[in-house]
Order: sequence, then structure tokens, then C-alpha cells
Amino acid sequence: MEVDVIIVGAGVGGASCALALAKAHNLQILLVERHLGPGNLNRGESLLPPITALLRRWGALDRCRAAGAREVGRMQFFHYRAGLLLDVPLTLPGVTDPYLVLPHPEIERVIVETAQATGRVEIRYRTRVVRLLENGGRVCGAVLASDGGREEEVHARLVVGSDGAASAVRAAVGIELPRTQYNHALFIVDIDRPAGHPDVLRTELHPDGGILVVPGVGRPPRTRRADPARAPTTFPVGLGRGKTLEARGPFAAAGRPASLSYRRTSLQIVARARVALLGSRRSPAR
Repeated sequence: MEVDVIIVGAGVGGASCALALAKAHNLQILLVERHLGPGNLNRGESLLPPITALLRRWGALDRCRAAGAREVGRMQFFHYRAGLLLDVPLTLPGVTDPYLVLPHPEIERVIVETAQATGRVEIRYRTRVVRLLENGGRVCGAVLASDGGREEEVHARLVVGSDGAASAVRAAVGIELPRTQYNHALFIVDIDRPAGHPDVLRTELHPDGGILVVPGVGRPPRTRRADPARAPTTFPVGLGRGKTLEARGPFAAAGRPASLSYRRTSLQIVARARVALLGSRRSPAR
């Protein structure tokens, strides 16, 4: 089999790369993903105006709305003692593209389906890279294996690795992933929305660390939990350090915590021997 581009990893980075290439060029693109489908990691659910501008240009914005995306039109800042400090529109002069929130699996699904609709992108789930093909010191494709173990050689002009911190593409070309130990962590907590709470982006200010409240869209509960022994943090949310989520702000106190997770991220974009690496991400909460 021969295509123009193989993209390894069908998360937001890989799927967006496939969609952008398909919209801009007459290329045949193979998008491969080792998981069963979209949304296998706990990642962001916000689509900022620069992102929705791209989605509109690529023909994916209406699909996001059809999938249940909610628009966030205001931004508020609360102090844990003084209360409301600021309430302003979440817009900029001359910018008409919205700020949307949508569950991450739906974001991935929408981008993949929009890419498929171009007729230039094929998606294969439950498929992994066994090794890269090389000719004269240049990468010219990959050997792919399906979930059943059948291997296939696929030749391509370019191989893109968007398969995360444990990237098979990166390992195959010998590119190391620099890792940095942060002195903080980002916790993600799902709580029930208080009755009548508006769709606003809300920051709760507290001397021990703030809370960013993003209104979500209904989805199944998450089950991941942070490991405090692995995550030195200035944001101890009910992890046996004498602080509780309820002490951080009135919104948090009004909701029932459903789950807790944290993540740390890094980014590396490099190009080497017809191989590109996009959006490397370390997510220790597994």
C-alpha cells in the first residue's frame, strides 16, 4: 500500500494534522491509532476562539455544535474572601469566533469524522507501528500491525508521529523526549453543576492555589485519581494535607466532587529524516 502521509496517533494533534493537510492539499493520508476509538486520555475540553476559527475554516465547527458544544460568553474572577471581583464578556474587539466547551472524546471524534468526510483521510483504530521503513537513510513508510497481529508495509512520503510520550515513531528514529519535573500539578475534578449556574469561565482565587471552573457538557463520570506521592503540588485538593476543595471557593463548595485526576505536559516539535513529531504529552495519571 502507498499513501502520501502516515500520521501515527489520532488524538487532537494527529487528527487535526490530517484534517489540515486534507483541506490544504490533494494528499492521501492514513491516520492510525492503537486505541479502540477517540478520547482515551483525560485532556482539555475547551475550544478557544483561535481554535474555533480553525475548526470553522476546516468545516468542523458546525459538527462541534451538533455534538453538543456549549458556548461560554463571560469570564468571572472570585476572591475566596472578597467575593466577585470581575465579571466581563469573554470576547475581544473584532473577534466573532466563540469559546466552546465539549468533552474531549467528542472533540476527537468530530475532527476525525470531518477529516474522513474530505475523502482523503482513512482512519484505522487498533493499529500500531511495528517499525519504520527506510531507504537511503530516509524514512519511506512504516510496518503497521492490526489488533489481530497481521502486519502490512505502507509506503509514504512523510511519517508524522503524534503518538505521545511513548511515541513509537520517536523511539524508531532515536529522538529523546526531554522530561522536566514540575513543582506543581494540575488537578481536574468533575463536580455536579449547581442549579442555575450560568455558562461562565470562572476563576476562584485562593492563596494556596486557584481553581479554574469550566462549565462542562454531560458525560460519563471519570475514575482517575491523582497519586500525591508522585505529584508535589501547591494545589492539595482533599489529599490528606489539611485542605479540602470546599475551602477554595463558593462554587466548589456547592458541587459534589465526582472524580479527581492530574496531568503534566510537555511539547516537542521536531523534524528529522521525513519524520515529524507533534504534541508530545506526558500524562502520569493512568
